[in-house]
Amino acid sequence: MKKQINPTIKAHLIRSAFYVILLLAVCVIPFALAQRNTNQRSAAAQKQVAQRLATMPAATGMPLSRALTKAPMSADVTRPGHASKPVARPVNTASGGGGACNLGPWDIVANYPLVSESVSVCSDGTVAYAVGGSAGGAPTNAFNVYDPVADTWTPLPNIPGAFYDAPSVYDPTTNSVYVFGGLDATFTPSNVLQIYNVGTGIWTTGTNMPGARYFASGAYYPGNGKIYVIAGFDSTFLETSTTWEYDPVADTWDTTRANTPIPLGGSGYSIVGQNIYLAGTWNNATGSTVHYRYDIVADSWTQMADVPVPIYRPDAAAIGTNTYLVGGGNPDLGARRFLQHHLHL
Repeated sequence: MKKQINPTIKAHLIRSAFYVILLLAVCVIPFALAQRNTNQRSAAAQKQVAQRLATMPAATGMPLSRALTKAPMSADVTRPGHASKPVARPVNTASGGGGACNLGPWDIVANYPLVSESVSVCSDGTVAYAVGGSAGGAPTNAFNVYDPVADTWTPLPNIPGAFYDAPSVYDPTTNSVYVFGGLDATFTPSNVLQIYNVGTGIWTTGTNMPGARYFASGAYYPGNGKIYVIAGFDSTFLETSTTWEYDPVADTWDTTRANTPIPLGGSGYSIVGQNIYLAGTWNNATGSTVHYRYDIVADSWTQMADVPVPIYRPDAAAIGTNTYLVGGGNPDLGARRFLQHHLHL
């Protein structure tokens, strides 16, 4: 005789099956929709990056990029440290502040090829060149190029001298990337100028800087074809106020330019027209709200509206007449801590 299932048990089994089906619907359907939306956003993000890049001026003198690292950057208790939190607000440099922010959302793109911090980044307006940095607690000689349209990283010939905490600048007149000083493999401030010719793919050295520098600021000015290396820490690990002009064609230095109003090291820097903007500084581990503009043609410095919070080494860039500060360290928070608030500029 066929054994009958208790009606109560049968009812429980039916309800259980219904709950399982309902659970699958709740979990699987949103996941599938999310995957579809993610793919759509990824394609839209690549298109957005390409459109933004097309409107950016070439050779804006981009500083060290926190966005190129897989891990956040921590403060260092033995030397001027760094910290990072990705935020962005504009400074309207035409009026001195208060520009409207119309930036889009942050997009996650291809990871940098290695876990590294203090990578030096510059751009020719089409691709970004990322060189050096600190990997595993030591300077690295890695050199990679990023294509924002393809969203890919490609390795280039390693820079001969490993370093970190140095500015790099692309010069279109020589089609070359210039790396100024930094902390070398012995953690010593360097005065070496390393040059990569994009056309030949070869590294050479130029005339040494007038003094050792790391965490300096650097920008190329198309009006005269010169590069400006400003302030930074010297061989005694102190902030400086020097403004040096480098001629990449003659490979010569001019040290007679006007000094910064105060010593600076680790400022965020960008260039708009004939003006270079420096924001924040190390300031004996307290950060700073200082903000200065250097008029290259007039060879003069002007104090601008203060940064709203004490800041150290934010990323900085210029689009149109606005400059943008992104993240940066606030040494006042102490070692191994990170900036947690936004910069409202």
